[in-house]
Amino acid sequence: MPCEHLGVHLNFCVHRSRYHCFGAPPLPQGVLIANTYNRSKQDYLDELSRQGVDRCTAVPFSADYIVGRDGSIDQLLPLDTCVSIPLCGNTATRYITVVLEGDDVFTRQQMRVAARLVCCLVRHYSLFDPQGAPLVRAIGELDSTKLLRRLPTEFRAFLSACLSGDEPDVEPSPQPQCCDVLRDDLARLRDDLARLRDRIAALEARPDLTPRVQQLEARVQALEARVQQSETRLDALQAQVATFSARIARLEACYERLPQCAESPPPCEIVYRIGAPLRLVPMINQIVDFSVRVQDQDPPLVTTGPLWQAMLSNGGPARTWTVSGELLIDAREWCVNKGVRLYLQDCSGALVQVAQWVSPANGAQPPVVLTWSHPITTMSGQPCFVRLVLHSDDTTQPFYSVSGGYVRMQL
Repeated sequence: MPCEHLGVHLNFCVHRSRYHCFGAPPLPQGVLIANTYNRSKQDYLDELSRQGVDRCTAVPFSADYIVGRDGSIDQLLPLDTCVSIPLCGNTATRYITVVLEGDDVFTRQQMRVAARLVCCLVRHYSLFDPQGAPLVRAIGELDSTKLLRRLPTEFRAFLSACLSGDEPDVEPSPQPQCCDVLRDDLARLRDDLARLRDRIAALEARPDLTPRVQQLEARVQALEARVQQSETRLDALQAQVATFSARIARLEACYERLPQCAESPPPCEIVYRIGAPLRLVPMINQIVDFSVRVQDQDPPLVTTGPLWQAMLSNGGPARTWTVSGELLIDAREWCVNKGVRLYLQDCSGALVQVAQWVSPANGAQPPVVLTWSHPITTMSGQPCFVRLVLHSDDTTQPFYSVSGGYVRMQL
């Protein structure tokens, strides 16, 4: 048993599902340092004694050694025949795994004993890189699921002292903090270099795209020729359309000169519609402005603007008009049982409700369409003016918008 002079206690309590055994196991590629996280040494041993299910846990799935806070060392697997499984899903490369009892804070005795154990293992298996540095890493550098991502500074100091032949029991001189930073930067650079090598190998393995590029260039040239032909045909078509438009204009001029072809609108029909959307304030009576004239046999009867009104009679004989129309109110947030009401001001000046809408629930509601049709009878010898007044009692939002609509007045 290697390093037995350090007082290693054999404790082969690991369940068979957590390691592999061989007649001649592969040589280790380095030593990984891990920790039990928030478990005690006995808790971790109890966990290793149970059958394993998920290898991706915060602590190693299995380990070769565990070093307690009191400096005791337990060997969990026979190194000459069995191989631990420390990493998540990686079983191709063998590592010797040394687990430290505790989370981020370890005892000095524990660091000293662990460093002597790792020093012995490194020398026994000749685990040095080409530059002569020991192949010792924190397990979190190889597997992001493990929590120990940096070797403790005190452990590095004890390990360096042991490898150099100094007395490891003497308090080592602390290493500068920049050493840890440089080690982390060096580890990241090594990872970046490995990724770049993989990308270069992938790029070199790609097939030659020159034939495909040449094919695409030939297709683009053919497409350009077809586009040029289409543009020529489009110019000819536009010339024909211009000729047809001129001939249609001459035909329409001739058509309008024929008396039997003159269009006559229905008698006494007045139609106006809303132009720009109206942004209205709740709790105020708003006169709806139908600013765009669609049809009107007698334009002076209607006044557009903020105070829109239609004069259905200027004092002539009594007549009955039908005032109908439609308003579209945009979608918005509404309160339940709140809504809008549309009133028609008749010849006497009274407001008659002709349409309303009430919100069935709180929150966003779809656009609202108000439609109406109401008769207005004028009196002989008296002028009559009508308006449409919109009122909303909902103050959920500061405005509500009327985006379209029309009004029609006909006898």
